[in-house]
Amino acid sequence: MNNEPIFIVGSERSGTTLFRLMLSHHPKISVCSEFEYAVDPIMFSNRLNDREALNQLSQNWIFKSHGVKLDHEQSWSQNMQKILKDFQFNEQKELSTAIVHKNFDRLLRIWPNAKFIHLYRDPRDVAKSVVNMGWASHVLSGAKRWVHAEQCWQKISSEVPQDRFIEISFESLIQSPKSELNKVCRFMGIQFDNNMMQYQKSSTYQQPDKSICQSWKRKLNDSEIALLEHQLKSWLIKYNYGFSGLNPKKPSALLMHLLPLKDWFYRFTQRLKLYGTLNLSLDWSKRNLFLPSSLQQALDQRMHSCWVKSLK
Repeated sequence: MNNEPIFIVGSERSGTTLFRLMLSHHPKISVCSEFEYAVDPIMFSNRLNDREALNQLSQNWIFKSHGVKLDHEQSWSQNMQKILKDFQFNEQKELSTAIVHKNFDRLLRIWPNAKFIHLYRDPRDVAKSVVNMGWASHVLSGAKRWVHAEQCWQKISSEVPQDRFIEISFESLIQSPKSELNKVCRFMGIQFDNNMMQYQKSSTYQQPDKSICQSWKRKLNDSEIALLEHQLKSWLIKYNYGFSGLNPKKPSALLMHLLPLKDWFYRFTQRLKLYGTLNLSLDWSKRNLFLPSSLQQALDQRMHSCWVKSLK
């Protein structure tokens, strides 16, 4: 087994789930999905209270869904390394990979010799998809997630030698999946396996549909496109994504001022639909007042069940 992990990084809604399914069907690749929690405690500070961070992680739903155990006698870094090794050992795979969407430039603090696969997608498609997921009220807010991920990638690509990373566009992956997967496998030091294209047999995902590339042309209105192309101009040029031909439009100061409030209210209404009024009220009480531990556990189980049902 190779003990040095390879991280798949890129913004949410960039196709990492499909890419993960492809990789996980290779007989030599272990994939740990949604590994953001590895860098959450070191997101804003260089100092880390290992014990406090591990206690908080034990309540994280994504971590719980992974079914692995923490060792509170070891450091945060040691626990994160152990989690990936456990995944790899349990699946008996040669290579260890994990997906991280946010603040992944911090991964180098735990794995200074790690390798990276950067998956990127047209930010206009990402922005619309983020809104559809209920995470933002407007495409401008949705695009901020993409920009954050690309800023993290800029930090990594400036620090890591070129032989330790590869970049793949979502559009190329959809249009020429076998060619792109061959490229990825060469980077990982293994051969392409046809099982990588058989993921639809064990998931809800179908074979790549080329029509989903640049769907922003159909799904965004002219005003949204013009606003995005003003905000993302340099990024679109950097990744060779063409422009619509519309005149870019600078967002008004009022829109930018109101966006945080609109986003908060929109996310709240989406959470209300997902969890229900009673569960959200109890969750607020748990965080701000007092609930008996038995009631807290029952609430966590109910909300976790709602969250799991919402997953694709």
